[in-house]
Amino acid sequence: ILYDLMACIGRQLRASRSLWLQHPDLAQLIRDGYFSQRFEAPELRRIDGEVSRPQLWERIQAYYAGDGEQDRSLYCRPLHADGRPVSWDDLLTQGSLIHGGVGSHRQRLDYTDPAAVPFADIYGQPVKYRFFVPHEQDLALARGLILCTGRSALSEQSARTAFAVNTFNSGKLSPPYELPAENPLYISQMLAERYNLAEGDRVWVTNRDTRLAMVLTVMPTSRLKGESVYLSIHKNRAEFEQSRYPNLLTSHRLRCPYTGQTGHKLTRVELRKLE
Repeated sequence: ILYDLMACIGRQLRASRSLWLQHPDLAQLIRDGYFSQRFEAPELRRIDGEVSRPQLWERIQAYYAGDGEQDRSLYCRPLHADGRPVSWDDLLTQGSLIHGGVGSHRQRLDYTDPAAVPFADIYGQPVKYRFFVPHEQDLALARGLILCTGRSALSEQSARTAFAVNTFNSGKLSPPYELPAENPLYISQMLAERYNLAEGDRVWVTNRDTRLAMVLTVMPTSRLKGESVYLSIHKNRAEFEQSRYPNLLTSHRLRCPYTGQTGHKLTRVELRKLE
């Protein structure tokens, strides 16, 4: 499904100059040929318009194996205990094998063996756990309004909490009538006073780095302190009815220099009350 979707996105960007300009990151991948090679390659077999799943699994395994490069097999490659690659047929009959043995016969903590080295680098070579000494800028506290996104409902309404707990990562499978109309922007009481905001008021939320903005309904709460605002990532009707997604406000550009993790907990934003 992802391959078919990305191929469709590539076609739409090529056909629309405005979309091309709105999504420079995707446009660059198209210019570099990545889209054509990965999602639109002529050798991809399609069945009723959809890419062959067994062939995609073969491509995934080839990628994990390093595409033929010596000693470039990734540690997370799905393998059987005897080293055989997990096949597509194996997945259909024993789907849990996709984890590749991590925790069962690979990367296990053996407390009885003082010489055990359970951790590995991305190529599967054993390494010891390492600590790092942070620099001063690593410990600097973020300043200004900070948007945090996450799975917590952060709501005192039992219906919202139950929906978040019951669906967790699979809210997209819920019937539309079960989805909340939207996820509110939770703000601290301090910010509610500063911007003269009450429950139900609407604000423009703007990412200070990308300048992308979205209108959200605010919900003051004592569970947030200081210059903090929070937005749940659980599915809601505003996403598919109004294209209001949390990713419009977050950005993949700002990343941790050590792990590459995106700063979804430290998005700098501005608020402006919608009169």
